[in-house]
Amino acid sequence: MLKLFYITKDPAVARIAQAAGVDRIFVDMEYIGKAQRQGGMDTVQNHHTVEDVARLRPVLDQAELLVRVNPVHPGSKEEIDRVIAAGPYKADWGSLSRHATPGWYQDAKLGIFIHWGIYSVPGYHNEWYSRAMYDPKTPSYRYHVAHYGKPDQFGYKDFIPMFKGEKFDPAAWAKLFCAAGAQYVMPVAEHHDGFAMYQTDFNRWNSVEMGPHQDVLGRLKSACQGEIGRASCRERV
Repeated sequence: MLKLFYITKDPAVARIAQAAGVDRIFVDMEYIGKAQRQGGMDTVQNHHTVEDVARLRPVLDQAELLVRVNPVHPGSKEEIDRVIAAGPYKADWGSLSRHATPGWYQDAKLGIFIHWGIYSVPGYHNEWYSRAMYDPKTPSYRYHVAHYGKPDQFGYKDFIPMFKGEKFDPAAWAKLFCAAGAQYVMPVAEHHDGFAMYQTDFNRWNSVEMGPHQDVLGRLKSACQGEIGRASCRERV
C-alpha cells in the first residue's frame, strides 16, 4: 500500500493536497528543483508554504517523478493508537502536565548529548547544514558549492552513501561516557533532515536501509544501558 506524504501543520496546505487528490504529499524538493530550476530541500520538511504546494498543483499528475513515496504498513497507525490508548497520557496539555521529571534527570550532574548524522559528512558549521546548504545567503551554501558543487547537482541526499559509520563502536562510546562520569546519554534519534538513526517502518530514509546499514540508536542504547544504566533517545522532527 503506497500513499504520498507531505508533512505540514498548515491547514491551507492540507486542503490543497486534498483537492489535488492525495492524502498527504511528501515533496522531494530536489526533484522539483531540477524540474523547475529552483533550489530546495530533498528531505522531509514541515515548513513549505502554501505557495510552494500551490505551485505544484499543475504537476501533481506526474507525482511519480516529483514526489517520493513511502510504504505505509497496514495496521501501523492502529498500533500507535492502541499503544497511546493503553498508556498513562492523552494528547492534551492537562494530561501531559501531570508527567513528573525523573529524579535521575534532575539529580544527575553530567549527561552526554549527541548530534551525529548525515550532516557529519560535510562537517561544516552545524547540524542545520541540510537546510542552510540550499540558501544562497548562507556560508554553508558557499561552502557546499566550493566543495561539492551546486545543490541541484549534488544534493543533501548524495551525502548518504558517504555516511558509512564504519568506525562506529557503541561499546567504546559507552565506556568513554562512563569514564567521563556521565549518568545519562541523549543521542538525537532524528534531526530536521528527516534521516532516522534507527530502524523504522515509517521512513525508508533511515540508518538501517541506507548509509551505515545498522541500527545506530538501538546499538548505542544497548551499550549505554549496559555501561551507564540509562539511555534516552531524543527525537527531533
